[in-house]
Amino acid sequence: MVMLIALGATTVSCEKEQLVKKHEGDISTGPTRTGDDDEDPVIRGKVKKSNFTPVDSAHVETMVYGTNAKFGSVYTNSLGEYEQKVTAGIYYLKVTNPNSGIPVYTDTIHVSSDREVNVIAN
Repeated sequence: MVMLIALGATTVSCEKEQLVKKHEGDISTGPTRTGDDDEDPVIRGKVKKSNFTPVDSAHVETMVYGTNAKFGSVYTNSLGEYEQKVTAGIYYLKVTNPNSGIPVYTDTIHVSSDREVNVIAN
């Protein structure tokens, strides 16, 4: 005689909710990533002027290295912060300060996990 006993397990998500401000002024909520999950990586950072003041509403475009195709784009918040979810790969950023209109390009970024990229854009 064989007796099978099944034990149940409960999984609880402990993700935090954060407010995300979009360029048009909309606010929505989304999970805050802790870096210990199997989701796609995130490129995040700050855009500042050379005097270290944050650049609000800078346009940050994530470009695929080799094809120069735009993967996605976001705008910085009032603190100059941005965040873009990507798939693993090689990218570079094209950052445009709304005050000057002059784009700044970063070096290539090899992304396999979350990366922080800070940019000076006068």
